[in-house]
Amino acid sequence: MHSIKSTHNYLTGKEFEVANLIKEGKTTNEISELLNIAKSSVDTHRFHIRKKLGLNNKDINLRSYLDTFSE
Repeated sequence: MHSIKSTHNYLTGKEFEVANLIKEGKTTNEISELLNIAKSSVDTHRFHIRKKLGLNNKDINLRSYLDTFSE
């Protein structure tokens, strides 16, 4: 099992932060409040994370996928 940071080091700092919160089970609304950013920004980060992880157009739950990585 690899860490998400070492395996996908091309995620930006904010994308990595959002990915970790998704992995913890936080919702878009919760992430938005925690990071003090708009919900649409969280959605954009989610889109970019899925794209960079090769999950676009695939029926794979992002949180489940992120759970396969260690801290």
